[in-house]
Amino acid sequence: MLMLENELLKKMVNDHEADKQRKSKQMDMLFVVFESKLGTSVQAEYDQIEIGRAEARRIEREKKAAEEVAAMKDRGKKIVDYDDTEDGNDEDKEEDDELDDLSDSANYPTDDDDDDDDAKGGGGARNL
Repeated sequence: MLMLENELLKKMVNDHEADKQRKSKQMDMLFVVFESKLGTSVQAEYDQIEIGRAEARRIEREKKAAEEVAAMKDRGKKIVDYDDTEDGNDEDKEEDDELDDLSDSANYPTDDDDDDDDAKGGGGARNL
């Protein structure tokens, strides 16, 4: 009984191998026909299609990333109302005055030549 099963399995394997070879030959024939009709190799055409698909996926990823960045920027924005009229806050005027004081050179002491920064050497020692 085991011998009979073994023989059946061998016959099935042989039939399967023959079927694979037949289908492989048919595929080779199809490729030859396609390549002659297209004027180029099937592999080259397939590669071009895959490149196009990859490019479309990259563009979609970049678009999605740009949308996410824009959404994050929109979430981070704060609405600030600046009042440029004359009847604005007194605090704004005080801040402006402070900025004017910082930029006014009269508020800074002049150089009284107490140090040796006159580029004459001396190693930066103070003159006493």
